[in-house]
Amino acid sequence: MPDLTFICPRCGGSNFGSVCPEDPKAPMQRYCHGRVGQKNCGFDWWEHDDWMYFLVDGKRVTETQYAATMEKIRSTPAFGLGMPEAPKS
Repeated sequence: MPDLTFICPRCGGSNFGSVCPEDPKAPMQRYCHGRVGQKNCGFDWWEHDDWMYFLVDGKRVTETQYAATMEKIRSTPAFGLGMPEAPKS
């Protein structure tokens, strides 16, 4: 599975949050949670620009490469979720 890491262009931080709009088709707005001295970083961006601020496996990628990475992540089934199977007798 690819490793995605946010790197803020303003403060170099790697923590962020997202605000979901009421319209489910609208992009989320992201906010850096880093600090610049005694102040909050304040850097923000739209979800469709994630490719500019996330490293994929430690490297900068193009918008097309980022989209392919996200498609791979979204199409990979998650295992281990839900109730455990009963032991077979």
